[in-house]
Amino acid sequence: MSDRQRSSASAVPDGVSPLVGYREWSLRRIGDPSPELFSLFHPTVWPGDRPLTAICLRPMTWPYRAGPGHRDVPDDACECGIYAYLRPDFETLHGARGPKVRGIVVGWGRYVLGSSGWRAQHARLVALLEHPEHPEALRRIATRFGVPVVASLEDARIDHLRPAA
Repeated sequence: MSDRQRSSASAVPDGVSPLVGYREWSLRRIGDPSPELFSLFHPTVWPGDRPLTAICLRPMTWPYRAGPGHRDVPDDACECGIYAYLRPDFETLHGARGPKVRGIVVGWGRYVLGSSGWRAQHARLVALLEHPEHPEALRRIATRFGVPVVASLEDARIDHLRPAA
């Protein structure tokens, strides 16, 4: 097998149909009174006006981890990409400040599939889970993102949740 064949055989696949996943964010306000969805572990705010596109944060967040560079995100030899769980019943993630909110996302483009979730090149929020302690903040975010607020992630109809073109 040539190097080129080996490289293409182990390449990260491109997704044609969006992946459905489940996430948790930190709910924060910075400067503006409008709440924002923050990644729990990276300095990333989810944009309400367009899909989120992944970049590799390795040079900024893990400069001590030497390794081969890569052109595409996500890369199977790196931790980069937009993460989501495959099932809505994941454990609450620890390590983030502020209240946490959950929702449903779709991912597409390049992806890496794991046993409990995936990492994708692009993702968009498609629904938020009701939060009894922060209903007004959640309503404002849902309005800005143009997504519904659902009573249950497990029971949400996901067949109509597709990324906006």
